[in-house]
Amino acid sequence: MSDSPLTRSTVLIYSAALFLLLVSLYLLTYRGMPLSQDTYYIFDSAESLVRRGEFARTYEFSNRFRVPADGGAPWSISPQEPFNMVLVAPFFWLGQTLPTVGTMHVTWLFNIVLTALTAVGLFWGALWLRYSLRVAWLAALVFGVGTLAWTYSRFLFREPTMAFFVMVAAIAAFQVQNRWRRDESAWGALALCAVGFIGAIAAKEVSVVLLPGLLIMLLPPLQRRAALRGLLGLGAVAGLVVAATLLISVIDDASVRYDFLRRASPIFDEYTIIIESMLGYQFSFSRSLWLHAPVLLIGLYGAFLLVKRGDWRLVAGPVVMLLAISAAYAGYSTSWWGNWGWGPRYMLPMIPVLMLWVLPVMASWTGAEGLRGARAWLFGGLVALGAAVQIIGTFVPMSNYYTDMFRAGLLPELRLQEQWGAYNWTWDASPLNYHLTRVELDIVDIAWQYASPRWLAPALIVGLLMLTGAYALYVYRNIPPVVHRVRHGVVVGGLALAIIAVTGVGLYTLREDGRYIEEWSDVFELSNQLDARAHRDQVIFIDREQYRHIFMNYFKTPSAVAILPYSPAEDYGDGPRVVSDDVTEQIGRAAHYAIDWASRDGREVWLVASSSPFDTSKIRPVERYLATRYYPVEEITVSDRARAIRFFMLDSTADDAGQDIDITFGDSIRLERVRLPAGVIYRAGDVVPVTLEWTLSSAVTNNYNISVQVAALDGFPLAQRDGQPQGTFGRFDAWTPETVYSDNHGIALPPDIAPGDYVIQVIVYRWQDGERLIYRNGDASGDVLRLTTITIR
Repeated sequence: MSDSPLTRSTVLIYSAALFLLLVSLYLLTYRGMPLSQDTYYIFDSAESLVRRGEFARTYEFSNRFRVPADGGAPWSISPQEPFNMVLVAPFFWLGQTLPTVGTMHVTWLFNIVLTALTAVGLFWGALWLRYSLRVAWLAALVFGVGTLAWTYSRFLFREPTMAFFVMVAAIAAFQVQNRWRRDESAWGALALCAVGFIGAIAAKEVSVVLLPGLLIMLLPPLQRRAALRGLLGLGAVAGLVVAATLLISVIDDASVRYDFLRRASPIFDEYTIIIESMLGYQFSFSRSLWLHAPVLLIGLYGAFLLVKRGDWRLVAGPVVMLLAISAAYAGYSTSWWGNWGWGPRYMLPMIPVLMLWVLPVMASWTGAEGLRGARAWLFGGLVALGAAVQIIGTFVPMSNYYTDMFRAGLLPELRLQEQWGAYNWTWDASPLNYHLTRVELDIVDIAWQYASPRWLAPALIVGLLMLTGAYALYVYRNIPPVVHRVRHGVVVGGLALAIIAVTGVGLYTLREDGRYIEEWSDVFELSNQLDARAHRDQVIFIDREQYRHIFMNYFKTPSAVAILPYSPAEDYGDGPRVVSDDVTEQIGRAAHYAIDWASRDGREVWLVASSSPFDTSKIRPVERYLATRYYPVEEITVSDRARAIRFFMLDSTADDAGQDIDITFGDSIRLERVRLPAGVIYRAGDVVPVTLEWTLSSAVTNNYNISVQVAALDGFPLAQRDGQPQGTFGRFDAWTPETVYSDNHGIALPPDIAPGDYVIQVIVYRWQDGERLIYRNGDASGDVLRLTTITIR
């Protein structure tokens, strides 16, 4: 340890060098793509927070729906802790604001920044614990490069956030013991310990099981005076943590994350899984903490050194933490190993804690010139091995392992637990072996593989890494430093601007990321066109889950975007699940509730439809329900599977009042009545809903289109809607004579239409050649029927 004073400038310069180097490294392996459901939840709720000030899940609406008890919005609240969404929200906001980069692409930078900051926090903590500048800086670099911290900078999981705050609490606990040993006041360190641990619980509720281990680390010395003071401090920390946890649980009462009794009850029934979990996180090929972060093995010797000098609490506490979190995950989940992830994802928060064991070893091994001899080879070898393990994780998309193992029968369904399964305990079925034996440059799991051009971002980042690496090496080799603040400030500022510029260029080259677009270029084009037409007060419903990624990443309009569950009456290849003529049963309870909620809330709706009227194998129940109950306004069509239809959400069945017409087009098409349920007075930009009621006096052999227009008094149309009756679900040549068919149309008034009186007029024509049918009304006839007058104010 070192007692030599350090200036603030020195610490900031070394912090900046470390941060810039790690961010550059993490950018090289940047992924920018969701992996598991957890990452979708965080992004979805961050989107909801930024755009609507709530923690709802709209993109994930299809995965979970319960009728709200209060009849309110249909969206479920995120099942994850809201603190993560608050932290991620600025990145989402930035991604939504920048026009030429993907929103998901920007949001996925969050853990890159947070992981680099965690390394800086470890550096500061080591200095606070009076380790030398060289030891503190090198240990932080090792944490950032040689452990799972690097891997999980690539994803949007919660564990990096939890790791940051657990680290703060653990460092503060170490400092408490140091101060008590020197008979100094430790209230500041105790307060920081409490704040850090409360932050960890807010980040992930499982952190609460670490409290016994933390309290062991805070046990006071046995001397009477110090013991009394220590017990008061210990009680204060425990009280603050418990009070804050209760407060968080009250604030987050919409989810069950902090219902500890309910979530902990399975622990007492799953003791055999707990044993496997505790052993698996130590010794299994797939989930061993020590195998995926081998530099921590040196910390075992560091634990011995701590016990030797009397700091047994700082060893016993982390051991209890490690066992407690292993047991908790075995009890909380049927899959203790964490499902999709690289190595022991759930153990990531323990890594910075265990790095505190590495510090005394580094202090005893590091001289004025740094590590030398066999110790340097051992230490460097373990760090290199750890870095190699992280790089191996990028060789193949992680989803490939789980998919291939499942198909080979070596991996059960992810929600089913197979105790002592081969996928955890044998080398052949482990992710490490899978990735090592399937190295292909064309499928490396790095975003720049899908950039255009592919070489530009990697070349820039490698150059950036060389610059930040050279600066970090210069800083490290000049310990103790001769600080030239202005010179270093210019260099740090220049490198920071270079990182921002390179990141921006890199994200721009991903503007047509093939992982999102793949074979969905038409849907990508539809999202761009809809982005230019939609506005924030509208709701976007999407009827196909495969479109989710495109809209999450590229759709910038702050509308609520919801993926609807698959319609139970639609045939997706294995036959419909529901056979019914009732369209509300055809679309399912969730879609029915969400659509009607949108109408009650006075919103307009866009339906992104994945099939067309020309696909006779599809019945399109959601589109049918909207077209026959509400008012279709306009349509964007890019392809048969990429359509967006706008609806004015006024219930056409709520009011049966109307104006009788009884006028015949051609020989047998009769318009019996017209209804204007919103009245006859409008403002510029409004939608005029019009319901036409048709019947046939005899069967017709041709199908016709209908044009409903808002026209000037001289008949010149200023706004119109054309199409087949009933939003393409009605056909004159398929209708039964003497049956009344309601046909809804919404006409969007131009935003610059002048105040005055206008007429609603109707034309019936052949869509093949535009030939109009003549109407007859007594002695009057023509091809443009004037129905009624409206007023624009």
